[in-house]
Amino acid sequence: GISSVQTSGEPGNDQASLRIRGSRMEALYIVDGMPRSINDIDPNDIESVSVLKDGAAAAVYGLNAAGGVIIVTTKKGAEGKAKVSYDGQYGLSVNANFPEFMNGPEFAHYYNMAEMMDQLANGTITSREDYVPHFTKKNVEAMLNDDPTDGWDNVNYIDKVFGTGHLMKHNLSVQGGTKALSYYVGGGYMSQKGNIDNFDYRRYNLRSNLNADLGRGWKMDLGLVGTITRKNQPRYNSGGSDGVDAGGETGWLSIGHQTVMMRPYLPEKWNGLYTGAIPNNNSIVYSPLAAIYESGYKKTRATEINSNFSISYDAPWLKGLSFKATGAYDYLSSRNKNLSTAYQTYAPNSAGQLIIYNDPEAVQQNQLAEGQYTTEQMVGQFSVAYTRMFGKHNIDAMMLVEGRDFKSSSMAAYAEKIPFAGLPELSYGTPLAKDSQSGYSGHTRTAGYVFRLKYDYNNTYLAEFSGRYDGSYNFSGNVSSKRWGFFPSFSAAWRVSNEKFMESTKSWLSDFKLRASMGLLGN
Repeated sequence: GISSVQTSGEPGNDQASLRIRGSRMEALYIVDGMPRSINDIDPNDIESVSVLKDGAAAAVYGLNAAGGVIIVTTKKGAEGKAKVSYDGQYGLSVNANFPEFMNGPEFAHYYNMAEMMDQLANGTITSREDYVPHFTKKNVEAMLNDDPTDGWDNVNYIDKVFGTGHLMKHNLSVQGGTKALSYYVGGGYMSQKGNIDNFDYRRYNLRSNLNADLGRGWKMDLGLVGTITRKNQPRYNSGGSDGVDAGGETGWLSIGHQTVMMRPYLPEKWNGLYTGAIPNNNSIVYSPLAAIYESGYKKTRATEINSNFSISYDAPWLKGLSFKATGAYDYLSSRNKNLSTAYQTYAPNSAGQLIIYNDPEAVQQNQLAEGQYTTEQMVGQFSVAYTRMFGKHNIDAMMLVEGRDFKSSSMAAYAEKIPFAGLPELSYGTPLAKDSQSGYSGHTRTAGYVFRLKYDYNNTYLAEFSGRYDGSYNFSGNVSSKRWGFFPSFSAAWRVSNEKFMESTKSWLSDFKLRASMGLLGN
């Protein structure tokens, strides 16, 4: 089976991670014959999805198939008049399951109770009558007087932070063609607004697939995809773990965590600044509203182009023999601009007085970071296939060679003392004293040889033997004679429903097959 785990609902970051048969490795995605991400594919462009779960089926994908393989095929042209299709969607998103948090007076009551029990336990007091409440009756009355200027209020910060998100999708496609040339062209637009303010994501995509029968056994396929994405969010992520993520932010500063740590008896603002809370045994001020509206922003702009071209030839001199050459070129360019603005909040000190605290990440002046990330991937394949039927004997053989070249590069620059947040440009600031710029590049190559031999007798007794011989740069010079790996597989099946003794079951049993397989997968 397949398990789907979605760790975030944040716009642009809400993709699910798929695991096949409990594997700890993520599945390999093959889109139109090429290894690619499926995160930004418009679902309206998908024709079919196949899942390769067992070792025999996935072994031909070699060193990347340890988590199983998911094959996605996009829509192609069809013979006939042009068919125009439109699909539009609009949806709302809210937090489905949320615990009910205490209001101000309830928080004060249970805080006093807990503190009193602690003092009784450690001997600070000997009876309940000795306890001096942390929150007095006058404080509770101030929470309920609808006058936040006294420094007390009764605010549901869950409702203040988490609202209703919006999702809108549009897709327009045209499909048609003749016997010699068919086409599919589809364009889509998606807009997401998160249920936390200042989180949004937009995607524009255009896909075209052309299929041509050139005659005399020659066929050609051409596919082009262009995707543009725009993602905006505050400086802090919506949620996260306590581990450090790629952006250097820890989970306890995420807006979700700051919200649940906020105190309901504090007003939204006091003396013009947002308020915040400092939990016991902590020095960080949690202020979710300040984190949303005053911390700055992260903007990501990405452009991706995927292309694939194939040409095939059915040999006339030997029936069932065919040749196919395929090439793909993928390009991704992503630009980030992150502005961290210094902000202050009011938070109660140990004596309960509201005093000013600085930015929890110690940002004292506006800071700006800009970066560029680029990847290029080229894949080439050449295959020879032979499919033939000899009476009741069916043979299907294939050999393929594949080469893959992947390049990546990244650069970033950092500046502080940006004088105006409305003019966030690196040239207006001062380079950081340490690590004011960074950059790196990478280049990887892999090669593989694939074979597959299938045989069946009368579609009743079936056998398949396949394998892939993969080479990776990762092992060059590290482990002697281990730069290449062989990943074989074997399967056998018996279609019982085709046997004569099963004829009486045809009315209620259409297909019954027993199958066993074994394969070695790599990672």
